[in-house]
Amino acid sequence: MVVHTGLPGQPRKRVDVTFLKEAMAPHCNITLTKLAGAMGIHCNTLCYYMHTYGITCEFSTLSDRDLDMLV
Repeated sequence: MVVHTGLPGQPRKRVDVTFLKEAMAPHCNITLTKLAGAMGIHCNTLCYYMHTYGITCEFSTLSDRDLDMLV
């Protein structure tokens, strides 16, 4: 969502925290670069909102041995 503040410069872009949490869920296989591009924001802006909302990129907790067994 774009917020027009009436100040000079680019309008502020707001990211929905629910959408961001769902997009960064472990079962969603999307890179930060692709997600930022799809949202129309810069990667740094995406990282800023992730940090602000406490959202992290988490990977599976499979051990190397379990992963080898799956492959």
